[in-house]
Order: sequence, then structure tokens, then C-alpha cells
Amino acid sequence: VGVGTSRLWPAPRSRVGAARLQARDRWNTCEIKIQEILADLARDGSIGTDAFHELMHSDLIRSLNEERPLDDKEISFALRMARLGALPRLSFADVHNGLRAWHGGRSLD
Repeated sequence: VGVGTSRLWPAPRSRVGAARLQARDRWNTCEIKIQEILADLARDGSIGTDAFHELMHSDLIRSLNEERPLDDKEISFALRMARLGALPRLSFADVHNGLRAWHGGRSLD
């Protein structure tokens, strides 16, 4: 955490409403499935952009997006957020960061 910044911690489950609990549980379940997909796509712990696009077009990601496929702009945003390290391959952590950024931004709309 940098100077002048602080980490925002998630509110405890006991302090959020039913809709927020449902959204959290849905995301947590999807995170587990995403890890399973990544394990299938990448034996060495990283994936290329083709595999990232394959993941972003999966039924799992579509289910997070109200059954609507992601458009090119959404996928590009998630990939930019995942590529903050500018490496040719994306680690699982990179992919996770990109997905969280996309999902968080989508959830704010």
C-alpha cells in the first residue's frame, strides 16, 4: 500500500444485504471454476492471450455477465488489467486480477 492510500476491506457477511451475499457467493463459486479452467489451459501456471480469450468467451464468464457474451471492449479491458506487468504470458494471478477488475467494473454499473 502506497503513501496516502489505504486498503478497503470487504464488509463482513453479517453486515451486507441478501443481494450482496448472493453476488459474493456467485463470484466465489466462479473463482473456483476459473481456477479449474486455468489449470486445464495451462500446465506451467501461465497462459497466452489466445487462452485468455478462450476463457473470456467461456460459458462460465458468460454466466457472470447475465448470460451475455463479453464484447471486444470488455475483453480488452480485462486483458489490459491482467497485463499490468506487460509479460508475454499471463500468470494465474494476472488473469485473476483482470477478471476481478472486469467483474468489479461491471458490478458498479
